[in-house]
Amino acid sequence: MNDCELIMSNVVEQVSGSQRPLKVVSISHTALSNGRLRYYPLMEDQEIDLTLIVPERWKEYGRELFADPPSPPLDIRVRPIRFPEVSKAKWYLHFYPGLGRLIEELSPDVLHLWEEPWSAVALHAAWLCSRRFPQTALVIETDQNILRRLPTPFEQIRRRTLRRTDMLIVRQREALDVCRACGYQGPSVIVEYCVDASCFYPADKQASRSQIGVNDFTVGYVGRLIPEKGLYTVLDALRACRQNIHFTLLGEGPERECLEQRVRQLGLENRVRFLPAASQEKVAQVLNALDVFILMSRTTPTWKEQFGRVIMEAQACGVPVIGSNSGSIPSVVGKGGWIVEESDSASLSRLLDRLSTSPHEVAAAGVEGVRQASTRFSREAVAADLRTAFVEAARGRRGGASAHANKHPSYARAR
Repeated sequence: MNDCELIMSNVVEQVSGSQRPLKVVSISHTALSNGRLRYYPLMEDQEIDLTLIVPERWKEYGRELFADPPSPPLDIRVRPIRFPEVSKAKWYLHFYPGLGRLIEELSPDVLHLWEEPWSAVALHAAWLCSRRFPQTALVIETDQNILRRLPTPFEQIRRRTLRRTDMLIVRQREALDVCRACGYQGPSVIVEYCVDASCFYPADKQASRSQIGVNDFTVGYVGRLIPEKGLYTVLDALRACRQNIHFTLLGEGPERECLEQRVRQLGLENRVRFLPAASQEKVAQVLNALDVFILMSRTTPTWKEQFGRVIMEAQACGVPVIGSNSGSIPSVVGKGGWIVEESDSASLSRLLDRLSTSPHEVAAAGVEGVRQASTRFSREAVAADLRTAFVEAARGRRGGASAHANKHPSYARAR
């Protein structure tokens, strides 16, 4: 056991006593399926007793998703929810009938919500913790990285929920700044996403390229076809490239027809290919066929890239990434790629030409990306950060530190 593990072990013992582990209940619609990955290492932790609550169904982006069956060793409770469909504006209106009874049954030290603080389920949880379960620490998770006043009643929900929150989990510093501006004064932990290493890993590149039908230097994009992803910038850069560079897009979205029209206008029909949305296994196959992955997201008044999970998936496959400087992209890309200013098609074009004739530079960035994906974005690293959040939240609540929230420090894993 290293020094850090010893310290955290002592904290758990102080919080929960030596007779039982720290009881944590985590509620998350993201954990219907692959979102569960980060919880598995915690099941091997003898000092954490985790129960995961997920909705039986969820609707988003026009798709209806159903919870995967419970997957041992995770203790998963699949529960019905009201209002399972997410609106275009991402107003989460769902809640769990009977949540109070379930919390009373499980009697957690920590109630964790992988839900935004303005969601109905977060408000419900905060109310329960305030009125019925005052000894339970409340941990809320947020990705929102742009400060803007939400419409009524969501702004009021956010501020009320944050007042009862004992620990805030954020994806990046900007999300913490937003919550600070909304009145939150407590501690925080940065918890990033983890990659599914069972699916995303370096495969035989030549075999992958043959299966996808790729021959020349190819960059690619995987995700929703929407204006915010900067795909027109990529097309403009491709048109200006001197080298014979190809572009493969996998995904669906409202911008599909306009993008196809732009491809025809630029005369790129022979160099741009659209593939339909596919399974995770197919995504991994396409990523492995690429020379470089590209994510040129554009910031708008109401949105900027919150993380870019496909970045780490590409890197896990050994594919380096070109990203814009929108939101968290530069931090996530790290040394596993290159950063270009948003909407700067001229700079992107020059970089693409250079990389297409610099295989050693591409390979070196690919190696760095694999290293980052297997360490920083591993499920073990992410679970360790979750553990820190749970333990510190319970200690603060038990010690009465929540009454002096402004004295709490912010915690972040060393990079």
